Amino acid sequence: MLAFSLTFLTPGGGLLALATAVPLAGLALASLRNGRGRARLGLSSPASDHTGIALSIVPLLLGLAASQPSLERTAAMHFRTDAQALFVFDVSGSMAASAGANAPSRLQQAQAAAIRLRNGIPEVPSGVATLTTDILPQLLPTADVATFDSTVERVIGIEEPPPPILGYGTLGTSFGPLSFVRGEGYFGPLAKHRLIVLLTDGESAPYDPAATAAALTQPSNAAPFSGLVTQTDAPISLVIVRIGSPSDHIYAQDGTIDPAYRAEPHAAEIVSTLAAQTHGGAYSASSLGSAEGAMRRMLGAGKEVARGSHTTTVGLARYLALAALAAAAIVVWRRNLVT
Repeated sequence: MLAFSLTFLTPGGGLLALATAVPLAGLALASLRNGRGRARLGLSSPASDHTGIALSIVPLLLGLAASQPSLERTAAMHFRTDAQALFVFDVSGSMAASAGANAPSRLQQAQAAAIRLRNGIPEVPSGVATLTTDILPQLLPTADVATFDSTVERVIGIEEPPPPILGYGTLGTSFGPLSFVRGEGYFGPLAKHRLIVLLTDGESAPYDPAATAAALTQPSNAAPFSGLVTQTDAPISLVIVRIGSPSDHIYAQDGTIDPAYRAEPHAAEIVSTLAAQTHGGAYSASSLGSAEGAMRRMLGAGKEVARGSHTTTVGLARYLALAALAAAAIVVWRRNLVT
């Protein structure tokens, strides 16, 4: 079920639109009087000239634009209460690499992939986190797709936040911090089916894949980090999407290659090792369809569904301003170009 409503963010701007009522009324009255006069004299009506109308519409449209009208669309939605997903973005410096100076970076490719994969599970609340040598939440799982997309597009950035110096002894990426997700409140207590979608180039510093996999997937009382895990912390499935290739480089703004960066030649092996340890899946950016299928299998069909609503807002000011520009163009065309 859809519902629409029109709101004005700055209604005071509409006063300019009201100011056009007087000249419009005067124009209509003058046109009426001229028509009566011609009828009495037996004169034919002249060719229609809409220049005056177009000229009067310009301030009307600008006034409406100044009031910043917005059209709100509210739609009913259903979302699962038994499943949640967390999209974890590798934001280390190597994610700035790309196939060419003007090609999208690995992080940009990861952002596009995440939005596509999220759209494939619209009924599953999804959140966002960033990973360097630490993992930090950016958005807890939500059913609001627009909020998810906005967070991915506007919040995620290279080394934002910068990686801290931890026990790994490097500034970059380590998959080790994934071990702590399960006990840090990233997922709601009712979520029985939990999924991490890791978007990375696979260039991780040394860590213990077996320990990380056990912390994510083993029963709570058997996990190495059981001090952080409670009985309500269900195991977490893992899907890894590897972005980039060994031929990628980091390019400066002038197009030159950063000589300090060398791609990790064993990135695919690093990713596949963790995926195998967690009984998850590893996919490339070119096989997102397979990754989506794996996500759905891991999350299950699900029967626990809640109802809510989703509101999207479309600003109309820009369209009104363009219409005003078109009306002004008509005036100029008729006055100066039409003979």
